[in-house]
Amino acid sequence: MQRRMEQDEQAKEAQQQIDDEWDRYQQMLHFWKPLPEIPSLENFVQAQTPRPFGSSLPSPPEPVWPEEQAKSLNNLTESVKSQWQYRLLPEFVARSQAKKLFPAVWQEREAEIQTRYQQSLTEYEQQLKTAQADWESLEVERIAWLQCLTSGDLQEIKHTLTEIFTGLHLPFKSATECGLFFDTADLISVNLDLPEMVEVILFSRKKLLKNGETREAARDKVERNRDYFDLVTGECAFIAAEMFSCLPLCQTIRLAAHTRRPKVRVTDPVDTYILDLKFSREELKAFNPDTTLMHSFLVHSGTHFFWPRITNWSGLNRRPG
Repeated sequence: MQRRMEQDEQAKEAQQQIDDEWDRYQQMLHFWKPLPEIPSLENFVQAQTPRPFGSSLPSPPEPVWPEEQAKSLNNLTESVKSQWQYRLLPEFVARSQAKKLFPAVWQEREAEIQTRYQQSLTEYEQQLKTAQADWESLEVERIAWLQCLTSGDLQEIKHTLTEIFTGLHLPFKSATECGLFFDTADLISVNLDLPEMVEVILFSRKKLLKNGETREAARDKVERNRDYFDLVTGECAFIAAEMFSCLPLCQTIRLAAHTRRPKVRVTDPVDTYILDLKFSREELKAFNPDTTLMHSFLVHSGTHFFWPRITNWSGLNRRPG
């Protein structure tokens, strides 16, 4: 019974580890859900109103004088008790003596507390003034940036796109590269380097045996293809939504996605394009991946698929499970 209990506990831990690894894999596949919010041009115009300053700095607490007086009297009593002539006497004798001395001592102590409070208040007001100046400066920069975007300043639009791609963090081991082909304020073209299937898709899944050991079980090819399709199309939609969320005048994004291939022959292309997508601002804003299949949405949007790996498309037209 002891051995069986130990085996059951080990099997439970092993199954939990398998489930955790699979959950992390699913989170990576669907990192793009939900898509970034896409505001309207009206939202960008409304956002140009200066926001009021609000400070999170706590103000120094005012002295609570009854508490300070009681604390000072207690400290003075302890000081009197430490004198040799009061050590063997009852405590009330030392406290009585402390009360006699308290008015003179308190006058000095009160001035010290008040000075310290005024110093803290002055420092707080200076910090508040600095924070407010910084806030107002940032607000001026933010409003100027929004005004440039809503007026179609091409230089600022290019700079914003560069900032988007620079700050883009995706849950892949390999870095994603985006090549920008700027057209106009309402049309942006992007060349996207996708991760390789072998880098992001699990080709096998761990299973727990009756004896408590684990083994690798190969996953079905259709299932792997469906996972890769969901991941890379979701990545494309995520990047497009990120761009729409910062560019109020952009109405269409053309996105060509490829995977890198090593050359076998000199005539072989370096990159193999597998997706040619066109995202409309309003269509992507209304897209809900929980109610609409990504494949159906992309076909309706006029996407072209060049998918050398996927020979069976039936797996893309149904949901997992």
